[in-house]
Amino acid sequence: MVGGLRSHLVDVAERLAATRGIGAMTLRDVQQESGQRNKSVVQYYFGSREGLIAAVMDARMGPINLRRNELLAEIGPEPDLRDLVGAFVVPLGEVTVLAATSYWGRFLLQASFDPAFRDLVRASLTASSFRSVRAALIRQLTGVPRSAQTRRVDMMVEFVLVAIASAEEERDGGRLGAAAASRFVADLVDMCCGLLTAPPSWAVASKVRTGDDARRP
Repeated sequence: MVGGLRSHLVDVAERLAATRGIGAMTLRDVQQESGQRNKSVVQYYFGSREGLIAAVMDARMGPINLRRNELLAEIGPEPDLRDLVGAFVVPLGEVTVLAATSYWGRFLLQASFDPAFRDLVRASLTASSFRSVRAALIRQLTGVPRSAQTRRVDMMVEFVLVAIASAEEERDGGRLGAAAASRFVADLVDMCCGLLTAPPSWAVASKVRTGDDARRP
């Protein structure tokens, strides 16, 4: 029963943060929305609002990390760029837009752009599975100047968070059915591949040819 109540409070906190904004979510809101009369129940389990947010992150990112490791094992030691992008995108898509109900995409977007919780999100996104994907993606970008490789991968992550949160809202509004959601995830992988491998501008390309960029760290 204790585990069930804690899990329920995590679910309520995720939904409220996703739909009202993470800054507007209070422990009292979670207590009331969860149907608990004990006004200190949320504080008892999580200590603070920050502790509650961390609990939501832990509850969601653990299974995503495991799923991503499964995909990495399936694609083998020599994956191509699309395989790697899929290993990042698909586990997120499966628990958000491909699920019948979810708030995780919107919660994650809210937390990732809130100064108070940004570092927590970054720490969660740097789980072992994501570190593996990120490093492998950077190695794949041989046609991109070295100074832009890491930036492109990090911008891809932000793009995915925004896109998934938006698609979650479309699904809840009845504008994204199951078939369309599957196409969305596949197209999101395509778009990320394009973002990562877009040819550099002539100005940047000239630096690559002259070796200027190669000397940068």
